Amino acid sequence: MNRVIILLATVLIMNQFQCGGQKKVDIKNDLSAIKQIPAEKWELLKTKNFYFGHQSVGFNIIEGIELIMLEIPEISLDIKETKSASDFKSSIFAHSAVGENKDPFSKIMDFKNIMHSGVGDSVDYAFFKFCYIDIKEDTDVQRVFATYKKVLDSLEMRFPNTT
Repeated sequence: MNRVIILLATVLIMNQFQCGGQKKVDIKNDLSAIKQIPAEKWELLKTKNFYFGHQSVGFNIIEGIELIMLEIPEISLDIKETKSASDFKSSIFAHSAVGENKDPFSKIMDFKNIMHSGVGDSVDYAFFKFCYIDIKEDTDVQRVFATYKKVLDSLEMRFPNTT
C-alpha cells in the first residue's frame, strides 16, 4: 500500500509538469485523488527516507509537492536539497541534481555514485528521472536501457532494504 501511495502521488505531481518546460499549473485544479488518501497513510510516509535524483524539471516537481503540501496539511514531508548521507539521520525527502541533461549515462552513473556514497544505506526509497531531452534521434536506446538495468540490478543487490 505504501508503494501505491508513493507512486500515485509521484505520478499525479509529475503529470502536472513537462520535462524541460516551465509549465505553471493551478495546483488547486484537481487534488481529489490525493485527498482520498487517509491521513494515517501520510503519517506513515513521514517516517520514511527518500532520495530523488533529477535535473531541471525535478525542481518543478519539488515545487509541485510543496504546493500540494500547502493545500493538504496532512502531507508534511521534510524536503531538502541534498545528496549527503549525513542528512538522512531522520525522515527526509531529499533531492538533488544528477548527471547532465542530454546525457542519460551521466544520470545513471551519478545516481549509482550517490547511492554508493552512503545514501543507499540510509534511504527507504530512491529514484531518479530522465528527461525527454536525454533521448535524441541518434541515442542508442538499447545501450541506455541495458546500462540502466545493469546499474539498478546491482543497486538492488547492494541495497536490498531500499526500494
